[in-house]
This record gives sequence, structure tokens and C-alpha cells, in this order.
Amino acid sequence: MQERLQYLDSMKGLAIIMVIMGHVELSVLQSTTIVTTVVSYLHLPIFMFISGLLLSRGGISNKDKNLLSQVSTKFRRLIIPFVSFSFLYAIVFNFSLKDIFFSNYKYGFWFTFTLFFLIIIVLLVDKLAQKVNCFIYLFFLYIVFYALLCYLHFYQIFPTEIDNLLSLPQLVYYYPVFVFGFLMGKYHAIYSWFFDNVYLAFSSLLIFVFLIFLVWNYKFDNLILLVVLNISGVFFVHYLFKYFNVKIPLNRVLNKFGQYSLEIYMIHFFYIGLINSIFKLIGYSHIVYLITLTIFLLVISYFTGILISKSKLLKLILWGTK
Repeated sequence: MQERLQYLDSMKGLAIIMVIMGHVELSVLQSTTIVTTVVSYLHLPIFMFISGLLLSRGGISNKDKNLLSQVSTKFRRLIIPFVSFSFLYAIVFNFSLKDIFFSNYKYGFWFTFTLFFLIIIVLLVDKLAQKVNCFIYLFFLYIVFYALLCYLHFYQIFPTEIDNLLSLPQLVYYYPVFVFGFLMGKYHAIYSWFFDNVYLAFSSLLIFVFLIFLVWNYKFDNLILLVVLNISGVFFVHYLFKYFNVKIPLNRVLNKFGQYSLEIYMIHFFYIGLINSIFKLIGYSHIVYLITLTIFLLVISYFTGILISKSKLLKLILWGTK
């Protein structure tokens, strides 16, 4: 189990590097390249997949834990950081909380908010399916809930502001890869059949590359194909780290960053905001600034997260933990 946790942390380390790289391109250098395209279909899907995987392997069906206590725990670990960091960001950069909460991506802080509601949906479906204990039945329930989310979002049942407040666009987009991770963690036989198969792994790589080609050249945005793109990319990355983890360059560094990936994610937005308020880097040598700023933001956010963890008060306020 320890080895498995290490390779998952390394995956998260890679994902957080890609998150920062993508945000540097879009928010600081204000450009879009093939790099942005590739990483945008890998970074958050990796986090969602791992979150689903760990949720099932963490024993969400433990009879000693009722649904309310599980929701309470996830609320403290995910919604408190969302509110506290949003509030702090609003103060530092003179935004209103309403602007943040009702914006589409909530100024970047949507991740923990969306993840919380994905977990709630999975917990509810898991409870509904416990007595039947059948994969087909469980899968059917997930399809039903996904159809409901798609209906609410695409048929514009709610006004745009409410749609954004509930993070329905993100729920629709990341629900499949999160559920995929959860099912792989819950059904070990299926997990082994998938991830012990080298042919499936490299087929997923070919699918990912082909779909990236379509996205980059033809700008398609078909939801089903984008879901396939996300899952195929995550599938190959997971296989790569699971079986070749120790051989991956800088694996130990990735592992360290992965352990603080959530802290890095939440904190790096502040440093991006500070950079944008001081420097105008549009038009500078792209690759040099992309690499330099990615490394800088990664390292400074990592050490800021470590410093915060030294204070019990700050941990309680920002992370909801002691």
C-alpha cells in the first residue's frame, strides 16, 4: 500500500507542475500553445482520477461511518479551504466574494468546491447501491446521475450565475474521470484487468495523441470525445507511474511536490496575481519564461505551504485541520 501511495503522490507532483505551467501560459504570458492544450487535458483529470481512486480505497462504505460524518469530514477538508482562500484572495486583490463565487472558475478556486460535490454524489450513489452490490447496477446509477447533471447544465435549467455557483460546467466535465477512478478503486479485479494490460495502456496513449491532434487542429469540443480524451490520458499516465515509477526522472522531487499538491494549487494563484500586478511579460521569450516561472511558482508555493503547516492556527483557518 505504501508503494502505491508513493506512485500516486508522484502522479500528483506531475499534475501540479502541469497546472502551474498551464496557468503561467494563460494568465501570465497570455498565450495558448500545444503545451497548454496537452497539459489542460491531463492535470485536473489526473487529480480527479486519483481522488476517486483514493475515496473508494479509503473505505467510504465503512459501516462505522455514517453518511453525515463523511460529508462533514469532506466539508471541513474541501469547503473550508475554498472559502478561506477565496476570502483571502478577495482581500489581497480587491475582489468581492460574490465575483469569485459566481464566476465560472471561481478565480481558480473551483477545484476543491467541485471535488466536494463530486464526492457527495458518489457517496449517495454508493449508499443507494450497497444492498444490491452489483457493478452493473452501480454503473447504471452513475449514468442516471450524470444524465441529470448534463440536463441541468445543457438545458440551462438555472440562470448562468446559479449554474456557475454550483460549478455545473466543471461537474459535467470531470464527473466521468472521477467516477472512473472510484470504480477502479472499488473493483480490484476490473482495476487489475485494466492496468495490468500493456496493450490497453499504449492504445490509450494512441487515442490521447489522436484526440489531441483533433483538438489542436480542428478545435472540436464534443463532450463525449473530450471525456474519452481525459480518461485515455489519465489511463496511460497511471500505467506509466504504476509500473515505471522509480525509473521516472526526478521521481523523488515529483513525490515531494505531490504530497503538497493541494497547498501548491491554492497558494500559487496568489503569486500569479502578484506577478501580473508587477510585471507585464507578454511578448517575452516564451519558453524561457514558461520554464522559469513554472519552477519559481512551484518552489515558492511549496515552501509557503510548508510554512503554513507549521502553524496550527493557520492550518485550522485555511485547511480546516489541526
